[in-house]
Amino acid sequence: MEDDVVVRSNGLEGFTFAVVFDGHGSFSAVNFLRDDLFNECLLSLQGGLLLSKKDISAIKEALQEAFVNADSKLLTW
Repeated sequence: MEDDVVVRSNGLEGFTFAVVFDGHGSFSAVNFLRDDLFNECLLSLQGGLLLSKKDISAIKEALQEAFVNADSKLLTW
């Protein structure tokens, strides 16, 4: 089965990264996104700075940006 579950917490203002990946027949995308999406989330959240401000709109926008960035990288990978 090419599905995967990842849960990571690194102490950034209570941020926990929890995802379920559906590989659709291949581990390739799952393997790529397992690390890259987490890193993009950390970058977009500015190392926790956005979380400490508790601005839900800014956090939502940052996480959406992280997904777009990871998706763009995956398409060219």
